[in-house]
Amino acid sequence: MSWRAAIARYRASVAEDGHTFVFGLEGDRVIDGARGGNSARWINHGCEPNCEAVEDGTRVFIRALRRIRPGDELLLDYRLAVDGRRTAAVKRLYACRCGAQGCRGTMLA
Repeated sequence: MSWRAAIARYRASVAEDGHTFVFGLEGDRVIDGARGGNSARWINHGCEPNCEAVEDGTRVFIRALRRIRPGDELLLDYRLAVDGRRTAAVKRLYACRCGAQGCRGTMLA
Protein backbone atom coordinates (compact mmCIF):
# COMPACT_ATOMS: atom_id res chain seq x y z
CA MET A 1 0.00 0.00 0.00
CA SER A 2 1.02 3.65 -0.18
CA TRP A 3 2.31 5.63 2.80
CA ARG A 4 -0.81 7.80 2.64
CA ALA A 5 -3.07 4.75 3.10
CA ALA A 6 -0.77 3.35 5.80
CA ILE A 7 -0.82 6.60 7.78
CA ALA A 8 -4.61 6.72 7.68
CA ARG A 9 -4.80 3.10 8.84
CA TYR A 10 -2.17 3.77 11.53
CA ARG A 11 -4.15 6.67 12.99
CA ALA A 12 -7.22 4.46 13.25
CA SER A 13 -5.33 1.51 14.78
CA VAL A 14 -3.44 3.56 17.38
CA ALA A 15 -6.72 4.88 18.70
CA GLU A 16 -8.00 1.30 18.78
CA ASP A 17 -5.20 -0.72 20.40
CA GLY A 18 -1.92 1.22 20.30
CA HIS A 19 -0.15 -1.16 17.91
CA THR A 20 1.07 -0.60 14.40
CA PHE A 21 2.96 -2.98 12.18
CA VAL A 22 3.88 -0.92 9.12
CA PHE A 23 7.12 -1.73 7.33
CA GLY A 24 8.51 0.79 4.85
CA LEU A 25 9.81 -0.47 1.53
CA GLU A 26 11.63 1.09 -1.39
CA GLY A 27 9.56 3.07 -3.86
CA ASP A 28 7.16 4.64 -1.33
CA ARG A 29 5.47 1.33 -0.58
CA VAL A 30 4.46 -0.07 2.81
CA ILE A 31 3.55 -3.48 4.16
CA ASP A 32 0.90 -3.53 6.87
CA GLY A 33 1.76 -6.58 8.97
CA ALA A 34 -1.46 -6.22 10.96
CA ARG A 35 -3.38 -7.39 7.87
CA GLY A 36 -2.30 -10.88 6.92
CA GLY A 37 1.23 -10.38 8.27
CA ASN A 38 3.39 -13.14 9.60
CA SER A 39 5.39 -13.53 12.80
CA ALA A 40 8.11 -11.16 11.50
CA ARG A 41 5.88 -8.32 12.68
CA TRP A 42 6.97 -9.16 16.24
CA ILE A 43 10.69 -8.54 15.59
CA ASN A 44 11.71 -5.83 18.04
CA HIS A 45 14.02 -2.87 17.67
CA GLY A 46 17.60 -2.99 18.84
CA CYS A 47 20.42 -0.50 18.35
CA GLU A 48 22.78 -3.46 17.83
CA PRO A 49 20.56 -5.64 15.61
CA ASN A 50 21.24 -9.29 14.91
CA CYS A 51 19.29 -9.32 11.63
CA GLU A 52 18.27 -7.05 8.77
CA ALA A 53 15.44 -6.85 6.26
CA VAL A 54 16.39 -7.45 2.63
CA GLU A 55 14.04 -6.71 -0.28
CA ASP A 56 14.13 -9.07 -3.24
CA GLY A 57 11.59 -7.99 -5.82
CA THR A 58 8.19 -8.08 -4.15
CA ARG A 59 9.38 -10.10 -1.16
CA VAL A 60 11.15 -9.19 2.07
CA PHE A 61 13.52 -11.59 3.80
CA ILE A 62 15.04 -11.38 7.26
CA ARG A 63 18.77 -12.13 7.10
CA ALA A 64 20.98 -12.83 10.10
CA LEU A 65 23.86 -10.43 10.61
CA ARG A 66 25.60 -12.83 12.98
CA ARG A 67 24.98 -16.18 14.62
CA ILE A 68 21.60 -16.29 16.36
CA ARG A 69 21.25 -18.98 18.99
CA PRO A 70 17.96 -20.71 19.81
CA GLY A 71 16.05 -18.54 22.24
CA ASP A 72 17.74 -15.27 21.17
CA GLU A 73 15.39 -12.42 20.38
CA LEU A 74 15.46 -11.21 16.77
CA LEU A 75 16.29 -7.50 16.56
CA LEU A 76 16.13 -5.01 13.68
CA ASP A 77 17.27 -1.40 13.80
CA TYR A 78 13.94 0.26 13.00
CA ARG A 79 15.55 3.56 11.88
CA LEU A 80 12.18 5.28 12.07
CA ALA A 81 11.52 8.59 10.33
CA VAL A 82 9.13 11.24 11.58
CA ASP A 83 7.88 14.41 9.97
CA GLY A 84 8.54 17.74 11.65
CA ARG A 85 10.84 18.67 14.50
CA ARG A 86 12.29 16.13 16.88
CA THR A 87 10.98 17.66 20.07
CA ALA A 88 11.57 16.20 23.52
CA ALA A 89 8.05 14.73 23.38
CA VAL A 90 8.77 13.03 20.05
CA LYS A 91 12.04 11.66 21.37
CA ARG A 92 10.26 10.25 24.44
CA LEU A 93 7.61 8.66 22.21
CA TYR A 94 10.33 6.83 20.23
CA ALA A 95 12.70 6.14 23.12
CA CYS A 96 14.77 2.99 22.86
CA ARG A 97 15.10 0.69 25.81
CA CYS A 98 17.09 -2.08 24.14
CA GLY A 99 19.85 -2.00 26.75
CA ALA A 100 22.64 -2.53 24.21
CA GLN A 101 26.04 -1.15 25.13
CA GLY A 102 25.88 1.13 22.07
CA CYS A 103 22.21 2.11 22.53
CA ARG A 104 21.56 5.51 20.95
CA GLY A 105 18.44 6.06 23.08
CA THR A 106 15.99 6.28 20.18
CA MET A 107 14.36 4.11 17.55
CA LEU A 108 14.60 7.06 15.15
CA ALA A 109 17.11 7.06 12.29
